[in-house]
Amino acid sequence: MQYQSLIGQRTGIEGFIVLDYVKDYPRAIKEIATGLADRSIKRKLHIVDGLQNAPSALPMLFSGTNTGKLVVKVSDEPRVVAKL
Repeated sequence: MQYQSLIGQRTGIEGFIVLDYVKDYPRAIKEIATGLADRSIKRKLHIVDGLQNAPSALPMLFSGTNTGKLVVKVSDEPRVVAKL
């Protein structure tokens, strides 16, 4: 990124701390869950089978060769979802 172009366009950069929004978490979780359920929020996963394949999958994070969120599948057992 070229910072000179930001200055020329009078653009600003501002960060945020996610913990500043803790009070909004319950509403956000509900909205995200609803969007995932009704498929208005789409997600794409790139699943690598087996923990033994995790080391060879790691470079994908840096090369951009994964085609979605990179996930290593370690078991066929149903997952346990924690309630907040």
